[in-house]
Amino acid sequence: MVEEWLAGSWVWSMENTVHEWERDRLLTLKVRHITLLKRMLEAQEQQVTMVARAVKAVKEDHLMLDSILALEVTFVSPTTQPLALALPAPWQLPAAQLQASQWA
Repeated sequence: MVEEWLAGSWVWSMENTVHEWERDRLLTLKVRHITLLKRMLEAQEQQVTMVARAVKAVKEDHLMLDSILALEVTFVSPTTQPLALALPAPWQLPAAQLQASQWA
């Protein structure tokens, strides 16, 4: 009877120890997993910041290029521009009216 009790307590002790090891191992994995997730979140936040800066720079570049192109088109004389792009000068008929008058 004493031997059975000792064997039973030894089995119970070993099961308890195994459960503690498994619990500790799972806890360690959980901590590592949470740490990894936090690092991934930080990396994604940095990526969002970098993409936002790139988008802002591209928008600013487009505005700058549009402004430069508008100024360039504005200061080119109407006679050097193709009729499709030329703005009508006060002494000229618009290109559409000019074509219509030629067909009539």
